[in-house]
Amino acid sequence: MKRTQLAQKLSLLSASKKPFEVSYLIGFDGFTDEILSCVKMRQDAENYEPIATIREFGERIVEAADKGTNFELVVKKTKIGGNGPILASALATYGFLPTLIGALGFPEIEPLFQPLLQSCKKVFSLTSSGHTDALEFTDSKIILGKMHSILQIDVDLLIKRIPEKELVLLFDEANIFVSANWTMILGMTKIWKYLISTILPQISVRAEQRQLFIDLADPAKRSDLDLQEAIITLADLSRFYTITLGLNELEAKRIAHLFNHTIPVQDLGLSREKIVSLAAFIQSKTGFETIVIHTTKYAAACTKDENIHVDGPFCKAPFLTTGGGDNFNAGFLFGRGLKLSLDECLLLAVATSGYYIRVGKSPTIADLISFLRSWDRDPLELELLKIEC
Repeated sequence: MKRTQLAQKLSLLSASKKPFEVSYLIGFDGFTDEILSCVKMRQDAENYEPIATIREFGERIVEAADKGTNFELVVKKTKIGGNGPILASALATYGFLPTLIGALGFPEIEPLFQPLLQSCKKVFSLTSSGHTDALEFTDSKIILGKMHSILQIDVDLLIKRIPEKELVLLFDEANIFVSANWTMILGMTKIWKYLISTILPQISVRAEQRQLFIDLADPAKRSDLDLQEAIITLADLSRFYTITLGLNELEAKRIAHLFNHTIPVQDLGLSREKIVSLAAFIQSKTGFETIVIHTTKYAAACTKDENIHVDGPFCKAPFLTTGGGDNFNAGFLFGRGLKLSLDECLLLAVATSGYYIRVGKSPTIADLISFLRSWDRDPLELELLKIEC
């Protein structure tokens, strides 16, 4: 699928002005994100040179061993955070009306998340938001999470905030359920088991099976036993959903190791052939319908019958990386909701994340059409877009 062909298809879709009939249900996290730079050298009160890369930041930390040091952090932006809220916001920017369950403030929705009340079909909040300090560098980011409220999310809190009958209605109307941030929500696997035993048996049977998209969100701090239990529980969920597991390169290696794959976990920068092979290996072992793996330069997706990979619009100096993966997922799910082909879904995914990390906001359909027609936009045009957001 060529970018120009997909842009033309989106143009026709936009011109039709038909309302989207896809219903997304997204849960269950929520964070207040502070996007930070770390000062390397300050010239005056207004001007400074940031530490450019994680490697440079790490070297500064190592040099401070047995001596101590300090870092000055500059808040560049405060924004909606959490895999679920960022994804819901991105889908809403396309024109969908997702339903969101998350940690958005309690008893009142926090001011930062108030816009979601207008852009989403329904919004439910379980507890107050967590807090993220996101240290951004040119090569990636370091996420420092303050988790107290997120650690309270479990089955008991879910049914306390949303009664069983209402949960049945929410899951019954949803074509696509997105369960994000398994890593930080320690009660997520138990929530899935509750859905399997109590909620999903009550929803109506459809000719076309519903879809479930899973974002584990960096399971490095969870044990193999926890991860194995999660994979087994997801297999049980496949009675009700076709399952897509979305992963970055490091997450994919961790899952592969559960099935005794020998690839080194820390060996990043795999070739696309190895990424495709890794996706196919995970798909064969889990039996999930689709495995998606995204890297900074390309993305791959594998089903039982297809192995797809597409180039992405690699960006050497991103404007904003926190939320890039969630925007990738939003692009993929946009395509899924419209029943596009697998390569079209992947192309939408890399285009959405590529636009987001350059400009600092999620694209509209018009933005996507323009971006697909040319990755390499005029630098001045991108600067103007950044100012607007």
